[in-house]
Amino acid sequence: MKKELEIQFTLWKIIREQILNIVQNKSIEQLFKIPEPFSNNIIWIFGHIVRTRNFLILKLAGNPSLFPKELDPLFAKGSCPKEWKYQDDKIVIENQLLSKQELVDKIFIFEKTNFEDLIRYINDNYDKSYLEPYKTSTGYVIQNSLNALQYNIIHESIHLGQLQLYNKLV
Repeated sequence: MKKELEIQFTLWKIIREQILNIVQNKSIEQLFKIPEPFSNNIIWIFGHIVRTRNFLILKLAGNPSLFPKELDPLFAKGSCPKEWKYQDDKIVIENQLLSKQELVDKIFIFEKTNFEDLIRYINDNYDKSYLEPYKTSTGYVIQNSLNALQYNIIHESIHLGQLQLYNKLV
């Protein structure tokens, strides 16, 4: 099983590297631009990826998500940056104002510090059954951390494809 787990981690790291290569070299304007006719932008896709991996791997296992709680509504499934509230060109989050750069910094810092923690967690808990199986929107049922990792790789791959398209449009 450890060999299969290492293969999954390798695939995840490759996808992550490709995602980071797209998002790290963008200006604030490029990260926040919503290309027509779409309703998302690069920073939403990236934040959604980072938020969802915590949801799938930690929260579904009964652990608290480590993703910043105040940012969760911005990047949860079904959210959209067209719905974000702004005041003086700052994003309104739980009665506080956050500049676009501050939001970007928070996501990047969290992603960098959280990724290896998730790998360690999965390594230690890959076969631990979730209290309640979780059925994804695709119909796939997640029952443990290994299932969560496998589904997360698919989820991040889908969004990597979106990022590649948005990269050409911004």
